[in-house]
Parts: sequence; structure tokens; C-alpha cells
Amino acid sequence: MNTLFDIVPETFFSLLAAPNRRLYARAMVVRDCYRREMKFVRSDLVSYFLNDLQPDLLQQVEPEDDAGELRNLSDRAHLLVRRLIETGWLVTDVDDQTLEETILIPDYAAQILATLYQIENPSAPTYNTSVYAAYSALRTADAERNELVAQGLEAAQGHIESLQDNLRMLMHNLRQFYKDVHQFTEVPQVLTQHFDQYLEELGTKIYHPLKTSDSFYRFQAPMRAILQNWLRDPGMQELLVQSVQRHDHSQTPESARSEVLSRLYGLSETLEQVDRFLQEIDRRNAAYTRSATARVRYLLNTNRDIKGELIELMKALPALGEEASQDFDDILDIAITRVRYADPERLYREPRSRQEKASQALSKRHPLADDALAKEVFEFMQQRQSLYADQALVRFLDSQRPVGSGRCL
Repeated sequence: MNTLFDIVPETFFSLLAAPNRRLYARAMVVRDCYRREMKFVRSDLVSYFLNDLQPDLLQQVEPEDDAGELRNLSDRAHLLVRRLIETGWLVTDVDDQTLEETILIPDYAAQILATLYQIENPSAPTYNTSVYAAYSALRTADAERNELVAQGLEAAQGHIESLQDNLRMLMHNLRQFYKDVHQFTEVPQVLTQHFDQYLEELGTKIYHPLKTSDSFYRFQAPMRAILQNWLRDPGMQELLVQSVQRHDHSQTPESARSEVLSRLYGLSETLEQVDRFLQEIDRRNAAYTRSATARVRYLLNTNRDIKGELIELMKALPALGEEASQDFDDILDIAITRVRYADPERLYREPRSRQEKASQALSKRHPLADDALAKEVFEFMQQRQSLYADQALVRFLDSQRPVGSGRCL
């Protein structure tokens, strides 16, 4: 089995780490020239670089190790072409009719150039296109049932795997949004990310269509039904085996049947994985929405009085190192005076809670105090008795009784 450097030259990636790597990265626009022209010679490529890369050529580091003297822009453009040929990004060929030296891009370089272009110019991934294309391929193959059924199954599997990769990238982007929202310190930053970035790039264009008109679940059930019917239909499996053998003569009936079953079960499993991806995306979308809302509420309710402003100032101060420890000690020695002032809201005294004191035990009474109390009680009783003598009471009661009723004893 070939490894990467059995296919590409050893110095292939050296340009991306060279001092002039920015110039070489810009030179990858040769892909555009290659796509427009059927073939081009060295002079055409030099002219193309002079027209499109003139500012970058002026900033080229000179001289390189074996570059020689670069007297003008033409020399720099020719050097750039030689570097691309020496490292394997371009190859030369001689036209058998005109005997001119033509420039070609190898297959491996064309694939890497396409990847680099996609990184530099990202395009929004398509989601519903992949789902509908997979459904259309399976439905057409199931309806026609001709020698192209294997190609229909292969195309459907490729579209669903592409959808799975795009959903994985979407899930990772949601994670990045969730991480960034906690780093914002101002409400406008949170709102800008949510409305200008999240909703525009993910919500409106991707997430909302996935849940509504372009829903994956709209086509999931019909695709699973077609696959289940094929797995239960021996005639359809035989037709798939013959279709595989017709396009790959090296396949035996057993190997072709094994490949067909592997694709059928693999596509069914991929559909289940896509379903799990969508559930995880729903969970992360809800978590991000809650996090953004909570962050806005927190920033709106942050303490904005003098204490809060001082805290914000202290957060902005750089960390104290060993060299700043002495300066910090000097700051602590500064005399700070407490300043008070009165305003209409301060013209009252705050209520204070009553402090309970510890209870004390009653002191024991002196014996003399008990004797004095007994003496006073005796004298009081003598006075009461002198006021109401026995004879006086009898006379009073007799005067109150009717005549002839006798008298009190």
C-alpha cells in the first residue's frame, strides 16, 4: 500500500513553510488558470503571475538560498514558476506537435489545490441537496430496476455520507459559538454574534431549513422503506449483484453479493447516525440559546455602582509578577481617608437590632429582710382588727335585722 510520500515528492510541502510561503500560497491561483485553459505554456503562466501577483512579488524575500539576483518582476515570476516545478506542484511536458513546453498540474496537486481553495474561500455546505439527491437516486433505481441500480445505490450512499460530514462540521461550529459567548463582556458583543453571525450563517440558512421544508425526516422514512424492501427481495439483490459485476469485471458473484449487502446495511446505519447527529445538534442549539440568554441577563444585571466599577478596573489590571510586588506594597502604604457626605436619602438613622444581655441569677435575700417583712405584716393585721372589733360587728348586724327576729349571739 502506498504512503503519502510515495505519491507526492518529498519537498512538496516545503513551500508552505518557506520564508515566501505567503507568496506561494497566493500562487495557488494557478488552479484558476488551469481550469480556464486546456493547456498553457511557461510564458503564459509567467504573464498570469505578473498580472495577478504583482504586489506579492514585490514583497518577496530576496535573495533565497539559490535564487541568484532578482533584477525585476519578470525574474521573480520565473523564479516562482521554477519553485513550483521543483517541488512537484507543477510538471512540464513537451507538445508533440508544436514542441513547446507546456505546464500541467498532477492529480495529487490538483486535489490539494482544491482543498486549499476551499479553506481560503469557504462555501456554505448544502444539506437538503444531499438528502434529496440520495432519495432521488434510490427512488429512480427502485422504479427502473435496470443495470444502473448499483450506481444508484452508490450515489445515494455518497450523498448521505456527505450530509453526515456537513452535519459534523455544523455541530462543531455550534460548539465554537457556545464557547465564544462566555468570553464576551458587553451585551452588544453577544447580540452581534447571535443575530449577525449565528442566525445568519447557521440558524436561517442551515438549522431552520433542516427542521422545516428541507427536513431530513421528510425523506428518511421513504429511503429506509426502499432499503428494507431491497433486503427482503432476492430478485433485487440478484439484480444489484449483476450490476456490480457488469461495472467491475474482477468481482465474483460472492464478492459482489458481499459488497451489495455491505452497502445496503451501511447506508441504513448511516441514516441512523445522521438521525443521532440531528438530535445532538438540537441539544447544542438549545444549550447555546440558553447560554446566550443567560449571558445577556448577567451582563445587564451586573453591579454598576462604585463597587462594580472598581471591580471592573481591578479586572483590567495586569497580573502582578515578582517585580511588581514591591510596587504593590508601596500602594498599600498610601494613607486613605474616609469621606462622608449627606444627601436626602441619608437623612435617617438605620434601625439597630436590640442586643440581648445575658441573664443574671437572683441574689439571695438577707434573713433580716424576712423578719422585717413579717413584722410589718403583723402590724397591718392588728390595725385591721382594731378597725372592726367583735362588739361593733355584732351591734351592726343586730341593727340590720327585722324587729322580733332575735339577735345574733
